[in-house]
Amino acid sequence: MDEFVAFLSKLHQINGERPLAIFMDNLRVHKMRGVLEAYRILHQYPIYNIAYSPEFNPIEAVFSQVKRHFKKARLSKIANNEDFDTEAAIHAAFNSVRPENVDPCIRKSLKLLETFNA
Repeated sequence: MDEFVAFLSKLHQINGERPLAIFMDNLRVHKMRGVLEAYRILHQYPIYNIAYSPEFNPIEAVFSQVKRHFKKARLSKIANNEDFDTEAAIHAAFNSVRPENVDPCIRKSLKLLETFNA
């Protein structure tokens, strides 16, 4: 927390007395009591990003497919007491994803977003 407050103080020095809006993620330190007090004293106003929602991001569903392929290959090598080439397995996992597997991920995320926005 102290390092972040020092960062905020440096921003204040650079910008002088002008109020400053700062776009923030939802990291816990950005909302701690001492940091909130620093914002007030330094005339800084945090604007928090929305919470991360992987269900709305189709790449997360695609990465799940990649991870599933990778884990299956690794488990097979371990079970058969064979050497495992991590880099080759990562490449193979990404190459296993086909466009016809990606489209449903996109449609599912869009459908969830439509439901959320309704």
